[in-house]
Amino acid sequence: MSTTVESADGVPVDDLAVGDVVVVDREIDLPDARTFATVVDRSERGPLVAGPTIESATLARALKIECVTRYDEVVGQDAAGVYHLLDRSPHGFDVLDVIDAAGSAPVRREHLIRDGDEDGLHRWLRFVAARRGWQALPERHRAVLDGGDADGA
Repeated sequence: MSTTVESADGVPVDDLAVGDVVVVDREIDLPDARTFATVVDRSERGPLVAGPTIESATLARALKIECVTRYDEVVGQDAAGVYHLLDRSPHGFDVLDVIDAAGSAPVRREHLIRDGDEDGLHRWLRFVAARRGWQALPERHRAVLDGGDADGA
């Protein structure tokens, strides 16, 4: 008999690591509401996830987790409800996908160059803020828009 703990949809939560980006189906409390979330911590009861529509850390096993994605970070959700997801590359550039809904294909793909002091992601954060605004953005990214850096300086 297995002791593996699974989410409400059968994805083994024991395998989730801090930093994993997952697709969560919130159909139980929001009709047709698939969203992205990040594993933010592990408690004695299992991994905790949070994201643009899951503001406080929630036990992964209490949610319907569909899959782990290839993304390294959920950057945020803009005012139009579109997700911005980052795929970090060890080769000096990052790929940022703009996705209308969790599970759909990217509607836009940007290659962000990491050069010197300013990360391409910082430029993207300011670009979206000026064009659409952000609906949900982690505090570390909000600091960039407020004139600091990703470390809050």
